[in-house]
Amino acid sequence: MEQQQQQQQQQQQQQLRNLRDFLLVYNRMTELCFQRCVPSLHHRALDAEEVRWGTE
Repeated sequence: MEQQQQQQQQQQQQQLRNLRDFLLVYNRMTELCFQRCVPSLHHRALDAEEVRWGTE
């Protein structure tokens, strides 16, 4: 009985590690995409490069 609980706990910990890893990768990927598409936050209007990214 205790061994089964221990296995379940290990599985839950592994699932949490997997979720954490996925979220870290997803966050990094979206950050890179945003930085590539939005080079500057100094102006309200879109520059030509940002407009190009929005139409592709």
